[in-house]
Amino acid sequence: MCAQALSHMRLFIAIDLPQDVKEYLRKLQSFLVSPDRTKIFLTHDFHVTLKFLGSCSEDRRKEIEKKLARLSVDFHSFDSQLTKIGTFGGRYPRVVWVGITSPVWLKDFARSVGNEDDFVPHITLARIKGDLSKISVEPMKFRVEDFCLFESRLSSKGAVHIKLSTFRSQQS
Repeated sequence: MCAQALSHMRLFIAIDLPQDVKEYLRKLQSFLVSPDRTKIFLTHDFHVTLKFLGSCSEDRRKEIEKKLARLSVDFHSFDSQLTKIGTFGGRYPRVVWVGITSPVWLKDFARSVGNEDDFVPHITLARIKGDLSKISVEPMKFRVEDFCLFESRLSSKGAVHIKLSTFRSQQS
């Protein structure tokens, strides 16, 4: 949706999470840290990504925000809960995530904001190599009432995510 360019913002559309869910996820990350695991990079900003946009100019950001405001009419509040630990990367997992329950329409909504991939609603915990079989997830429930536009700033300590706009559900 946005092309690479100098001095632009790296943007993504996501669902932010309640503070108590974020605190629980930080505790869950502690199970990923042990002496026998190497190359662990823990996520610090938890969210459910709907679409990574890439590098965008300020003008493009404003266009995106207008489009998201129009699309927010189709976004409904919903109750969700954490489900299980999962990984991306096949036989040699590289990304550790926690799944969430979501309504069927969320996949269509992700497509409407530009996500053409097979959408799997999840929260990234870490990038890692190692055995995850001993980690279980408490089915913590939470309510989703909006989605957001974030900027992702890269640093030597990893990405820092800054919330730029919030789009509230127009329907309950």
